[in-house]
Amino acid sequence: MRRKGKRKGFTLVEIMLGISILGVLAALSIPAILGAYSNAQKRAMERNVAEVEKAKGILTLPSQIGMTGAMGLTSIQSFSDAGVTENLCKVLRINSMSDLNVGNMTLNPGSLTEKAYYE
Repeated sequence: MRRKGKRKGFTLVEIMLGISILGVLAALSIPAILGAYSNAQKRAMERNVAEVEKAKGILTLPSQIGMTGAMGLTSIQSFSDAGVTENLCKVLRINSMSDLNVGNMTLNPGSLTEKAYYE
């Protein structure tokens, strides 16, 4: 015999409807989340390049205004020199240039005439 009165639980149709609504919400939100992550990485790379360019300006300033010593960069030095890279890291207050990597992209500081870029 069946009991009359309030039933407890959900029917199969109600459960399937709930799952399909969750599926639609997930399908709409996942691309937005991935796009936000991609934009955040792009902004981080742009910010890092701008910081490196500022640091290069700080390093070249003493030699441009005729000061000797300091952390100045002369025209014959390149950013691949260990001492110059060390000074660049000091100005940026980082341990190594690898601290500026974003994901699998590596920042190349460029040269005095070339802007920093990611490779």
